[in-house]
Amino acid sequence: MLHNSVKILLVEDNSAEATLLVEILTEAHTAKFALEHVKRLEEALARLAQECFDIVLLDLTLPDSQGLESLSTVISQYPSLPVVVLTNMNDDRLAVEAVRLGAQDYLVKRLVNAELLVRSVRYAIERKQVSEALRKANAELAQANGRLKQEIFERQRAQEDLQRSNAELEEFAYVASHDLQQPLSTISSWAQMLAMRYRSQLDEAADKYIDHILDGTVRMQQLIEDLLAYSRVGRATQESEPTNCEVLLKAVLGRIEHAIAQSHVTITYDSLPTVMADPVNLGQVFQNLLDNAIKYRGEDPPRIHISAVCRSREYIYPENCHPDNASASSTPPSLSQNSSPREWVFSITDNGIGIKSDYFQRIFVVFQRLHRHSEYPGTGIGLAICQKIVEGHGGRIWVKSELGKGSTFFFSIPDRPVAPSIGN
Repeated sequence: MLHNSVKILLVEDNSAEATLLVEILTEAHTAKFALEHVKRLEEALARLAQECFDIVLLDLTLPDSQGLESLSTVISQYPSLPVVVLTNMNDDRLAVEAVRLGAQDYLVKRLVNAELLVRSVRYAIERKQVSEALRKANAELAQANGRLKQEIFERQRAQEDLQRSNAELEEFAYVASHDLQQPLSTISSWAQMLAMRYRSQLDEAADKYIDHILDGTVRMQQLIEDLLAYSRVGRATQESEPTNCEVLLKAVLGRIEHAIAQSHVTITYDSLPTVMADPVNLGQVFQNLLDNAIKYRGEDPPRIHISAVCRSREYIYPENCHPDNASASSTPPSLSQNSSPREWVFSITDNGIGIKSDYFQRIFVVFQRLHRHSEYPGTGIGLAICQKIVEGHGGRIWVKSELGKGSTFFFSIPDRPVAPSIGN
């Protein structure tokens, strides 16, 4: 709809025709018009520079400009201003070309009446307003798309930088830990020589110093070996293959048979699935978690149970039971109905000493320990290796525990189709 007063600039060199157009607009009662008349294109451009008009009625035959050149000049300088061509030439090809150049309408003067002219002016203004709104919206959308593309590019570059940085850190850890072994071995050898030749020949303090050196080199050697193991997890390419977890678990139990016998631990397990995974790395996850369950046993006869369930990856977690914030009072997550994709969630439950909820995140950090070395030996890297392996498979790892009442470690492996064996 037009506003109350429409400001029109009429560019017409014929005074009689200009007067007629004023009379035609005066007859219209549907809108109020304020019309200003100029005879030359130069005058029109000067008035447009000084004042805002709603529309231009433009004759194509002017003393200082002829034909469509007049239209092109106005539109090039004022692209958002609607222009209606008023001419005596009833030429269809000229009309089409005028519209193509940006005119909102093409009227033949001798055919114009009040109804036609008012409708043309109204439609021209409204079409131009819609066109300008669309143009601005498209420009804003283009800017938004540009910003989004830039943001995506920057995030991709940041991710690439992070991946490169992680790779460099892994390479550094591998090289540094590998190169540290030689000087450490030298220190250890000379410390052993001191112990063999001079133990009991010096005073008691000297013997204690030698023991501290030997103990320190042993612990440093273990740290280096564990650091190498951690860096190798990132360097090795994980080749997924159908892995029978029950067969894999039995192999792991065979490797830790001595520790099981010494601790008198009872280990039970449910039927375990076949998943697409790297069997070597997945076996490392089982072994590290079982080693921890045996190491941190309580006073009661130790019991460990392993199980697995297939669930949607979209869990309905009880309060404080998300993998990123597992709680001592939490229960296993419930299955969200009709959701996909799915994953296998493995659990290893023990009746050991348990963990305070404050440490649920800290225990997965490299070299983070909750106990003194004299109480529980180790470097504190086993769970960090588990996390790295599980996340490398596209899964997650978390813990549910209560101090003095045991722990349950959960880890997930995406449920990917397992190709059938040849011949089946």
